Amino acid sequence: MNITRLGAKVHELRGKRSLREFAQILGISHSYLDCIEKGYDYRTGKQVRISADVINKIAIGAKADSTELYRLHLLDSEEQISTLDAQLDFAHVKIDPDPMDDLIIDIERFLKNKTEDEKIRLIEEIKAYIDFLTYKK
Repeated sequence: MNITRLGAKVHELRGKRSLREFAQILGISHSYLDCIEKGYDYRTGKQVRISADVINKIAIGAKADSTELYRLHLLDSEEQISTLDAQLDFAHVKIDPDPMDDLIIDIERFLKNKTEDEKIRLIEEIKAYIDFLTYKK
């Protein structure tokens, strides 16, 4: 499994703090933080699932830009969908990376003037839609 963009960012935000110390600041378990940073659950080998609530905890606890964290999570999700498409050989469902880049730019522009609550609600809806597309296959 590869480290995700979000996982790498969380690791960067942690800096020299221990997993336990940073996890306590964020209000999550140190083992879950470790899974987020690695991008997978070391016990099961499966991709770690990160809720909007946890992304918000990371943003608040690390004093980070939540929009950036959600953007990284969306990029990781898009990559997961592309990987699934390749594994399942759904040539007719392939996502062209250029339109996806445009979509991300459009989302960033749209979110720019929104309140945190509006951003959170929209990102949760987008995440739910991506999850739907992922599991629909």
